Amino acid sequence: MKLFVYGSLKRGYQHFEELAGATFVGEAQTLDPAWLFQVDDYPALVYPSAQLGWMATPDVSAGPGAIEGEIFEIGEVLLAHLDRFEDVPDLYQRRRLMVVMRDGDLATQAETYVMRADQIEAFSRQRRATRLSRRAW
Repeated sequence: MKLFVYGSLKRGYQHFEELAGATFVGEAQTLDPAWLFQVDDYPALVYPSAQLGWMATPDVSAGPGAIEGEIFEIGEVLLAHLDRFEDVPDLYQRRRLMVVMRDGDLATQAETYVMRADQIEAFSRQRRATRLSRRAW
């Protein structure tokens, strides 16, 4: 199966070794717009809440957009390891999403790790989360 990573699991980042045994497929970006937050020292991909006004901003450039990352091919054993590493379901949730490969291929499905909007709101109130204006970690 394909896994989309957008933060510390990317090649050259601090937790890339957790992907030992995975095969790099290529660079990609999310098809559906999302936000990238920094929670403590880690990134969190967050899809906008359906609640009107959630994390509203008058700055259109700070709105949700395509998040950049990398695609890896992984097996079930590695996926189970990553679920434990990402503290699923307590911290992150695994979600299937559509991504577009940078080389122009059609959209494809991949698994990724996201945070729920209510978690980000709680971390924001504790001053532990900051919405990033950039679309890449």
